[in-house]
Amino acid sequence: MIIYTTLQSLAAEAITRYHADPARVERALAICERGGFNIGCPRWDENGMPVQQSDRDLPDLVIVRSSGGRGWYFVRPRAKTCSCRDSQQHNICKHRIAVWIWYELIKRTHETISIRAKNLSAPPAAS
Repeated sequence: MIIYTTLQSLAAEAITRYHADPARVERALAICERGGFNIGCPRWDENGMPVQQSDRDLPDLVIVRSSGGRGWYFVRPRAKTCSCRDSQQHNICKHRIAVWIWYELIKRTHETISIRAKNLSAPPAAS
């Protein structure tokens, strides 16, 4: 449930953030749902939380499977580029949006779980 709610929130945020057509964001979500990535995890702090405060914390290269599943595209999050035709025409492509959604999903899910775990481990309030 956490992940579904977060994905819906990220989809709405991506539309605003990238001034993207909702259909393009839906295609980016489909990439995320298929797990069509070859990426490294973000850096983790001593508490197991992802450290991703800026573009410099993103990987240099993320390889994303094409929608048709027949090939791969190279997304460079820091450079804000993708090797697909859509990106080459200076558009924000679904592959770049999918990478952003994926990293935000990891970050926000860990934040939510960490907050809930802290609440569960807190001593009960005195009566």
